[in-house]
Amino acid sequence: MTSIGESAATSIFQRLMDKTIKEARYFLDFDYHVHNFVIENNSLAAKQKKVLKDIEDAQRNENEIEDEVQNWIEEADNLIQKNTKIKQTWSYGWCPYWKYQQGKSLAKRTVIIKDHIQRYNFERVARPGELPGMKYHASKDYIDFESRKSKFNQLVEALGGGNHHMIGLQGMGGTGKTTLATQVGKQVEESKVFEEVIFVVVSNPPDVNKIRGEIARQLGLHLEDRVQEDHSKLLWSRISKNERKSLIILDDVWEKLDLTVIGIPSGLDQKNCYVLITTRYLSVCREMRCQPIVQLQILDKEDALHLFLFHATSDDDGSLSNDVKGLARAFVKESGGLPVAIIALASTLRSWPIAEWNAALTALKNSKPFVDIDRDLVTVYKCLKLSYDNLNDEKARRLFLVCSIFPEDYEIPINLIFRLGIGIFGEFEEYCAARSQALGVKNKLIASSLLLKVEKKECIKMHDLVREVAHWIAKEDIQVIMDSRMTLKANKRYAFWSAYDFPDKFDDTELEILFLWISGSDLVKDSNAFFARMSRLKILFLLSEHGRKAPTPSLSQSLLSLKNIHTLILDGWELGDISVLKSLQSLVTLELKNCLIIELPKGIKELEKLRWLGLRKCEIQKNNPFEVIEKCSQLEELYFVENDNVKDWKPEDDKEIEDEIASNISLSTLQVFFIACDGLKSFTTNDDNGLSKCFNSEHMKHLISEAMFKYLVGRAEVLELGNLGQTGWKSLVPDIIPMEDEGMDNLMKLYLYEWADIECVIDSNKCHCCNMTVFSNLIELHLYSVDVKELCGGAMPPGFLEKLQILKLEGCRKLQNIFLDETLKLPHLKVLKLKDCPMFQPSIFKPSIAQSLGRLEELVVEHFAELKSLIADKRSEEEMRVVDDQKSDGLLFPALESLKIKNCGKLEKVSSFLLAGDLPNLTDLSIDDCAKLNTYSVNIEVKLCNRKSKCSLR
Repeated sequence: MTSIGESAATSIFQRLMDKTIKEARYFLDFDYHVHNFVIENNSLAAKQKKVLKDIEDAQRNENEIEDEVQNWIEEADNLIQKNTKIKQTWSYGWCPYWKYQQGKSLAKRTVIIKDHIQRYNFERVARPGELPGMKYHASKDYIDFESRKSKFNQLVEALGGGNHHMIGLQGMGGTGKTTLATQVGKQVEESKVFEEVIFVVVSNPPDVNKIRGEIARQLGLHLEDRVQEDHSKLLWSRISKNERKSLIILDDVWEKLDLTVIGIPSGLDQKNCYVLITTRYLSVCREMRCQPIVQLQILDKEDALHLFLFHATSDDDGSLSNDVKGLARAFVKESGGLPVAIIALASTLRSWPIAEWNAALTALKNSKPFVDIDRDLVTVYKCLKLSYDNLNDEKARRLFLVCSIFPEDYEIPINLIFRLGIGIFGEFEEYCAARSQALGVKNKLIASSLLLKVEKKECIKMHDLVREVAHWIAKEDIQVIMDSRMTLKANKRYAFWSAYDFPDKFDDTELEILFLWISGSDLVKDSNAFFARMSRLKILFLLSEHGRKAPTPSLSQSLLSLKNIHTLILDGWELGDISVLKSLQSLVTLELKNCLIIELPKGIKELEKLRWLGLRKCEIQKNNPFEVIEKCSQLEELYFVENDNVKDWKPEDDKEIEDEIASNISLSTLQVFFIACDGLKSFTTNDDNGLSKCFNSEHMKHLISEAMFKYLVGRAEVLELGNLGQTGWKSLVPDIIPMEDEGMDNLMKLYLYEWADIECVIDSNKCHCCNMTVFSNLIELHLYSVDVKELCGGAMPPGFLEKLQILKLEGCRKLQNIFLDETLKLPHLKVLKLKDCPMFQPSIFKPSIAQSLGRLEELVVEHFAELKSLIADKRSEEEMRVVDDQKSDGLLFPALESLKIKNCGKLEKVSSFLLAGDLPNLTDLSIDDCAKLNTYSVNIEVKLCNRKSKCSLR
């Protein structure tokens, strides 16, 4: 018994000793615990930064962030904030008890941090975002004609009845089949007859892989991870097992399609899947066993007249004279009642005086016989030919014909139109004048309806019937080859050629414009032989489809034959050494996209006519390309976007390069630029409206001279500035940009991020110019994780931020509350998002400021730990407030539609200052994780102001 007791005592003693040693180590190994804590906290911050970057990329691509990832980020944010507070309390004194307690706390925090880092094992950051549906495809100018209502209803009833899974819409070219089909799709989607409606353009010849890929993309099905042979099976399985009722609209079908090969269930397997096809040919509907087949005829006389007048005049029918209506009826008769012909003809006449319409009508009636086209299409050809003839601009005609050689239904980026236009129009002393002319010609073609603007994209396209007419007009000059077995005929000037490999030797020397798209993966033919005699070629667009390829022999050497090339676009090629480009002395525009090159050769600066240079998504293996770019003093337009190996490019000798650049570059010539190594972080932009200038400073500071850096910052219209390291710059103006330098009045969008040195955006105390405007045209301002203490140090310049519409402040932990300063006027502010700006507490707005934000529509407030009320409760304010239900300027946030509050643990109320009539337009109220908020009082508070409000309180 004694031995048992001794053993138990020994065991207890041992455990006590282990416990004591463990506790003592919190004191003895205090520095070790501090070190571990700092290391893990930094790892967490780095991981959070990477995930946030992934989230930014996903959101930029319209993807939706997974809830578990969003939760992980919020928890990481809370951990880092708490850890920051812990570090602020450190005091390395000699008190043993304090060191013991702190060491123990740090050890536990370190375990929590490591556990949170390890928890990030999610398969993906985001899922594909919800696409806009048929509303995107449907025409915004749709006219509900009487003669179309019965056809519309037939289709809707056939789809809703559930008895027919294959439905056909047939009509001759230009009757409006696509327009009607998209409107039907929009109707059955909005009425919830179908939960999924998918729209795919088939075109001629049909590309089964493209059709299948587009359907899969819209269904959120990822085929790229599986072998191609299984793609149709995967799609078939996804559709056939789908419990949701789906409609697939196959537009512009030219021949019988095997739905099974595509991956669309047919027959008894269709179940919840319905297919609507549009086609010119009744035989296609029959071969695909469509039932019913709805046939679309031409417009009746009254509907055709209404459509013509809608596009030809700006007056109501009632204010037009009988003579004008009589002329309009005559034009409609000549157009044959085809919408595409009526719209093109009317759009052409819109800019003509009514007195000259008779001349156009006479020309239309007396047009030469059309002997080589289908009799049914003679009228539409006549109308479209008249629109073409009356462009009265040879450059517009040429650009129109060049656009027609793109594949059917191809969406042409507008920026590409500029490059093609410059190549087509010839040389200009002023490059920007050529660019502006290309923009004007493009707009002229759109106004005439010969080109169509793609909704919500910076692209244009051509109606397939208009494209056919273009090919007929220029049949002696144009050839489009979609079959690799075909060859290019002699004496053609413009050609599109889709081929598996480089075509065989080509002897024609007349070719001026060539779009050559190579689809094969193993290229064996000699590109030298193909290009050898193309001495007159002015524009070459050489695209490698389905991934980057290495042609044999070197493609770069093949280009030596192109002595007169003006525009060279190479997409998807392993080029290696491109030093031969210096021999192309006529080159005006050069774009390399998704290409691999060893370096940007120094010889590029010898191209005296080069005005446009683009490097996008390229792998540049060595040497800083800006050492060459900055010596191209003639450049007027520069694109440098998402290129690889940026961090590996190091200047060989900073001082020598800076001296060389200073003596070579003429920055004033650079009129248009888009420079962003990783793309834009916060903004999306387009280059369709004037001269876009976009700059993101990420990774750029060590690549370019300080002179160029300041030039880009000072001239940008869209600017993202951050991650600059230690610069000593305390403000944007005047430390980087002098106040005298136009005050950055070109700037429209500004995003400052992760900039520790900055104390204010503009410091007027350092500026010596009175009455200079700064940021007077700024419409968006985003500040993320910057140490600014105030937006403006000193007196605010005239017009400062007065046009601002969107303001986002996140992680600005030193920024004083700008909404307590009544000298800051934000009369146009529509969107305000505030996150983790602790100096804005305990309340954000004075009531008078809330009243002044008369156009604010969306307000988001997140992560304010000490926030107690959105709007301050100061009795002195009541004297300034006049309650008048008849006057909107007396209300708090009179235009506010959406209010979202999240993670404000001490928030007790929105405001006790709210009165009946305030927040009159609020329709969306969302409050999450606000523990002290009395949800009952919020409901009463907000419902009192607006009974339409939809509350979400969690």
